[in-house]
Amino acid sequence: MLNFSTSCDKSKIWWEDYDHKDALTSSTKIVIESDIPENYPNEDTIVQNKKIYTASSKEQLENFRKLFIDSERTGYCCCPTTSYTISFFYHRNNFEYYEVDTIEFKDKVRIFESSYQYSYLIEKKNWKDFLKSL
Repeated sequence: MLNFSTSCDKSKIWWEDYDHKDALTSSTKIVIESDIPENYPNEDTIVQNKKIYTASSKEQLENFRKLFIDSERTGYCCCPTTSYTISFFYHRNNFEYYEVDTIEFKDKVRIFESSYQYSYLIEKKNWKDFLKSL
């Protein structure tokens, strides 16, 4: 029998922090896309109904950075569910990509680096409030 653990290592590695800080401070635009499939009754297909949020003003970008002030950083975490994707841009160049799991916890969301090497736990209410502000 295989046993999969969903707990995450909370160790810190300095170069991972640098990448995260660089993404937060260098971005001129952040695009967040919902990635939640919807099943329609009486149909065998799943339709992707994406919502797209864009943060590009100084205030919006600063509000995104503020989400991480009281966040909990975790290390490697296997296999969270992607509910949103976050693309970080410096002008037209997309230089970083994160994913967001809104399903794992009742009161938190996990914003994680695409290779699962580290993540941040953010209060779900703060995440929802941020999206509503866009």
